[in-house]
Amino acid sequence: MALALCRRVLIAAAHILSAVCVYFVVVYQTIIDGGMVGNVLNTRTSEALPFLSWPLLLTVLLIGRQSQEKLFNAYDNTLVYTDRLLAALTDTLRTLPGWHTAVLFFSDHGESLGENGLYMHGAPMAVAPREQYEIPFLIWTSPEFCQLKALPAEIEQHAVYHSVLNLLGVESPVYNPDLDVFVK
Repeated sequence: MALALCRRVLIAAAHILSAVCVYFVVVYQTIIDGGMVGNVLNTRTSEALPFLSWPLLLTVLLIGRQSQEKLFNAYDNTLVYTDRLLAALTDTLRTLPGWHTAVLFFSDHGESLGENGLYMHGAPMAVAPREQYEIPFLIWTSPEFCQLKALPAEIEQHAVYHSVLNLLGVESPVYNPDLDVFVK
């Protein structure tokens, strides 16, 4: 009896999860994969609750991509929040005289907000719009710590690895000074 009930609950949960996945594919042209589910399942409730609001949830579920303006506004609000966090961090680091401090901020990917009908990230490079692979790379250092080289407008993500090696004083046979953004 208990086993049959357990099976029914699991089947019902699988159907609900499938329906949610189909909803996101139809409305957002977004495929929910294991990585996305893992990100959600590994998020602590205490981290997520301040950002959860019923109007936001209803907007996502009911309006979907029908409201491009609201989608852009939500995305812009995440940028404003990130800017505030980075400003608070660098303001705090400025109060540490004599400390050699640095902040390197970059994303692992961009986000498509409707370009070519895509509402997602992680498209294969061959078909990804530039919004998914041209990402910000922000660098802040205390004045006495290190200096940046003269940089082109665009640099590749490979620069992060080599720059962090230099920044931390790590010696490695794979270090390439040409990919380092800092003066050695």
